[in-house]
Amino acid sequence: MTKGFDIHRVINHIKRDVVLVKSTIGTTLLVSAGLLFMLCVLAQLWDKKLDSDEFMGAFSLIYFISGSVLSFSFFREAHHAKANSLYFTLPISSFERISAVWLATAVLHTFVFSIMGILVGCMSIFFGSLFFGADFTLSALFSMGYWQAVAVYLTIQPVSLFGALTFKSNRIGKTLLFIVLTVLGFALFNIMTYGLLNYGYDVFDGGPLRNQAMEKTESDLSILGKSLFVIISGPILLIVTYFKLVEREV
Repeated sequence: MTKGFDIHRVINHIKRDVVLVKSTIGTTLLVSAGLLFMLCVLAQLWDKKLDSDEFMGAFSLIYFISGSVLSFSFFREAHHAKANSLYFTLPISSFERISAVWLATAVLHTFVFSIMGILVGCMSIFFGSLFFGADFTLSALFSMGYWQAVAVYLTIQPVSLFGALTFKSNRIGKTLLFIVLTVLGFALFNIMTYGLLNYGYDVFDGGPLRNQAMEKTESDLSILGKSLFVIISGPILLIVTYFKLVEREV
């Protein structure tokens, strides 16, 4: 059993994982680059330009999907009958292992995909200006929407790690079901909270103050709902994944 936290073990584990899933990484990046290029080119057909909203919409969608695909590939050994014994006896602690996987699937993926996205965006703008007469403006590739996309991805990415380690079969499908049930749970919680806090307004009877109650509830609970979502889908699920990893290693 290793003691303490050693960044060198984390880096070595990242290198090991990347080498083992390099084919998946390569295929995912190639498919992502192709899809992003096509979406950016198609966006230039209509108005002869690629604006920031169009680029960030395509970038964010493919960025989230590719990150989830890669996240599910990193815990594959943990479910393999012959490879899991070797995987869990590697000289690395549970905290170092979860740190390595998170850094690879969240931080490293974000860095690599961002560089790839900028290069593909530049190529698509050049292609559009050359063949469609589109505006050659690279400013569309840089906007505040990028940081918002990264923040959302880092928030929801632990959901994929949780599903990748928790479910042994049909991991993507079961994780999607878990997400749907969680969203429904949040919706039910919001409805119940809405009714409890605004019982005196007769909102469910179509009372005259219904609109006022709705506006008040949205104002009061929007920050609470976003905070709960960020906490549960981010650090809490990451901590739960860590303890499940500890349980598997025992």
